[in-house]
Amino acid sequence: MTARLRCITLLLALASCGEGIRAFPSGQISTTLDGGAIDAFVPPDFGVVETPRALDVLFVIDNSWSMAQEQINLRRNFGRLIDALRHSAYGSTVDGSGMPCDPYDNRGCSLPDIQIGVISTDIGAGRYTNVEGCYRVGGDQGKLQRGTSCAGLLLDSGFIAIKGGVPNLPIAAHSNAIDAVKDAFACVATLGTAGCGFEQPLAAMKMALSPLNNPGFVRDGAALAIIFITDEDDCSAKDTAIFDPDQALFNALGPVTSFRCFEYGVRCNTTGRDTFGQRYNCRSVAPNTTPLYGVQEFVDFLRTLKPQQHIVIGTIAGPSEPVNVVPDDGMASLAPACSTRQTDARPAIRLKVFTDAFAPNAVFSTICTDDFGPAMGLIAHRIRDVLGLL
Repeated sequence: MTARLRCITLLLALASCGEGIRAFPSGQISTTLDGGAIDAFVPPDFGVVETPRALDVLFVIDNSWSMAQEQINLRRNFGRLIDALRHSAYGSTVDGSGMPCDPYDNRGCSLPDIQIGVISTDIGAGRYTNVEGCYRVGGDQGKLQRGTSCAGLLLDSGFIAIKGGVPNLPIAAHSNAIDAVKDAFACVATLGTAGCGFEQPLAAMKMALSPLNNPGFVRDGAALAIIFITDEDDCSAKDTAIFDPDQALFNALGPVTSFRCFEYGVRCNTTGRDTFGQRYNCRSVAPNTTPLYGVQEFVDFLRTLKPQQHIVIGTIAGPSEPVNVVPDDGMASLAPACSTRQTDARPAIRLKVFTDAFAPNAVFSTICTDDFGPAMGLIAHRIRDVLGLL
């Protein structure tokens, strides 16, 4: 019997695993088992998997108070992704740009049939609307942002699209469709910084990809690229009692900060909010043992949606290490894993586990940079591989 299977019998023979259990206000129990599904996941049979010609791209953007500069950085470098996806295989643009299109110069080349959607990481904090930034039940609910505040732009479908070189956008103010796409994205991706500080990017992603929530966005046979931009780790919660700000629950839940997400979603060599210092061997916690969803659940969800070789994951977030727990006004806090003059980010351990599950079609890059261009280029390279573009 493997060590993991022995640990599954925790409730019958707890001492054999050498770990404790932790009670939550809801009555759940938590163990320090490693992340991953307990039952083996068997992906569906997609039959003969052909190289996709179309592409759906979902951006999951943190809109909490600390993300103003990062959103600017993204808007400034989105064009790197788009330009890298132009290819002679799709022919010349049809908007009369007159630029050349050949294997050595793609400036006049069209894009694949592409749909681009934007959502936020804000899906609220359950019923706790008195948590700062989490004032709306359900937040943005994984809905694609339609650009309602963008002058002259209202995306009826909820996403930007180019099909056969023709965009679903007004291009009168632009010389070509490509520029229209770049400008539309720059506006739609300006989500602001009033969102919930308990970021739930993985749960928001799952909601967004539901055909009932955003019909027409996920297409059969199209490749799917998901790009996360956040300075916090994932805190997707199945039991939203973890967000309860009642100070009477401080001893049970800890400070009303994202440290809760770390404490209940990650296990390292050392545990406990009263133990300060660097931690090692940090990993996501097993599903069904904490108020948070297991990371593997979201991995499995995508694998039921698409063949894995048609999925690209790009994550721009805090590095997964170093991990340091430090005191902050007498309370435990997670120190930034990286910092610049304008940015700092907490270690995104759960997001790193999720991203790595889709290797080699995955990119995990630091958010602590003034230039997202290289990361966008790497993500575009992975997409080109999936689309069979040399």
